[in-house]
Amino acid sequence: HAARMLARQRTDTLGVILPDINSPFDDQVLAGIDQVADESRYHMLIAFTHGGRDARTLLRRFAEERRVDAVVYMSTSVGVDASLREVTRSGLPLVVMDRPVSGFPSVVMDNEQGARLVVQHLLAHGRKRIAFLRGPESNYDAARRLAGAKAALAEAGQALPDELCWAGDFREESGAAAVQAWADTGKPWPD
Repeated sequence: HAARMLARQRTDTLGVILPDINSPFDDQVLAGIDQVADESRYHMLIAFTHGGRDARTLLRRFAEERRVDAVVYMSTSVGVDASLREVTRSGLPLVVMDRPVSGFPSVVMDNEQGARLVVQHLLAHGRKRIAFLRGPESNYDAARRLAGAKAALAEAGQALPDELCWAGDFREESGAAAVQAWADTGKPWPD
């Protein structure tokens, strides 16, 4: 097998770099990539940035070591665009997931429209005082969702008060902490 791969100069392996697997959403994304890779007779080599590991290093290693034929990079934060360009200059095909990066093929979720629709639904059901549990400020998804929620409220002639925009990081514990912090204020609950 190794000799065939060397002769063909292909590994039949797809590199996948994800921030982490800490939600059912991440599980589903990885399962979808795995299904398509398997249907195309590719193996997967998966690496995680875990928020603290350097995504640039992982991208560089995938390009230099040539253990993969292509890379799917799920990018939820900004700051690695130069590394993406470096990888493609090496000739390694790359697709970015979860945020558009100029000059690269990408698969992007419409987080802004999703949040807009959720808030519109709540407003249509008579909810007026809406709290928003946001993700990390440096996260692309979180920024788009917040923009969508604010846009829906603005369309209804409302604003999102700062006190009802609660900090979170997409983990259940951060949501529980935000709700507890609000409860501790003794202020009226949002609708």
